[in-house]
Amino acid sequence: KLPKRELIILVLNNLINDVENRKNAADWAMSFVDNDDIELNDLNAWRVLKRIGSADLPASEGGYLYNIEDFISWKKELI
Repeated sequence: KLPKRELIILVLNNLINDVENRKNAADWAMSFVDNDDIELNDLNAWRVLKRIGSADLPASEGGYLYNIEDFISWKKELI
């Protein structure tokens, strides 16, 4: 089953406030994305989980592909 929106928002808030390790957040999200038996009962939550799963992707010029503004945008999709 997908995690509740509140938990996904908590993870996003932790990413926004830089208190969550990006790799840990991405691994957590991917544990749902990679689960073939997951029940897709909330498509917005599913889309955001897939994005969190890529939160630790490096950018070609250094740093990360996604930044705090992205996390804020993803959070707005769940509120």
